[in-house]
Amino acid sequence: MPRITTQQYLARRVFLKRAWNEFPAIFVLLRPNQQRALHAYFRPTEDWTDEQARAHRLDISKAQPSLPARAGKYFTELIDFAEAAAKRAKQTAAEDPPRARVPASQRKLRVRALMRPEPDAKKLAYALIQHVRKQQEDEREVGKAA
Repeated sequence: MPRITTQQYLARRVFLKRAWNEFPAIFVLLRPNQQRALHAYFRPTEDWTDEQARAHRLDISKAQPSLPARAGKYFTELIDFAEAAAKRAKQTAAEDPPRARVPASQRKLRVRALMRPEPDAKKLAYALIQHVRKQQEDEREVGKAA
């Protein structure tokens, strides 16, 4: 994959930042490790100046030499997925076929992960507190039964 220029890097970063803020569900089109690579290289959640973004790009490229190529590949995949989905949506809307009822046994459910670049400390703390409360309740019930 050819190297991208600094201007291309900044443009892709702006695109990803806007996508993350306005439509983060687009990221689930990629596998979690691919999302992680995009976040590590482009840092779309950071409010950086262009100069800070350039400095990060240099630093991360030195620390992880394969990351720029991987992130570039995943960015291209993300764009291709999004364009294909938009095209299918247009075609489906134009055709507007009647929907046949699909039996429950033939339905498929897909679950995909949206990777956040940093853990959400509040959500982790809440989950831990709820877990401890549940354990305490269980212990009280066992104590009452004995």
